[in-house]
Amino acid sequence: MLKIATILIAFILVCLPMFDRSAMAETHMVQSGDTLSKISDKYGTSVDKIVNQNKLVSTILEPGQHLEIPNSYIVSEGDTLYKISIKLGVSIPELLESTPTIKNPDWIYPGQIINVPIKNEMIFMGNPNKKRVALTFDDGPEDTYTPQILEILKRKGVKATFFVVGERVKEYPERLRQIYREGHAIGNHTWDTPAFA
Repeated sequence: MLKIATILIAFILVCLPMFDRSAMAETHMVQSGDTLSKISDKYGTSVDKIVNQNKLVSTILEPGQHLEIPNSYIVSEGDTLYKISIKLGVSIPELLESTPTIKNPDWIYPGQIINVPIKNEMIFMGNPNKKRVALTFDDGPEDTYTPQILEILKRKGVKATFFVVGERVKEYPERLRQIYREGHAIGNHTWDTPAFA
């Protein structure tokens, strides 16, 4: 009997998070006439968040295109920003920055939607008024410096773009796979690097 009770409790603890609907992600299918601005208003998020969540490199949308909407949290009775920040594992300033509709941190209410901040998000397009740096590496991959760079980026929690050379990718395919697995963007830097002198 004790064995059955233990299994039942373990099952409930494992499955319980699946039934928590307070934090959710949605997908939006683009309709004719949709714009990023209209979609961001509908879901109470920013255009930047939708662009970066979907790794868009253009603001042109096609009907039938599916967009992942950044995760949101629905405020429950008794919630405070402090409780929500603990539950989501983010700071209160991150919550306030990700949800510009919160004008006063003391006035959140049940049913209000709060955007869940994206951790270590890769910026594909963004607000030109914000100061950001794009970190890029050219002419790889290879077996000496690429692993060292990837280790430093991982330790610092930073994402970068690697512009790779085709003939080096052919020689070091596992390094390219590592770059991809670790969440970095990959760009084309020609097949080879001829001397243009």
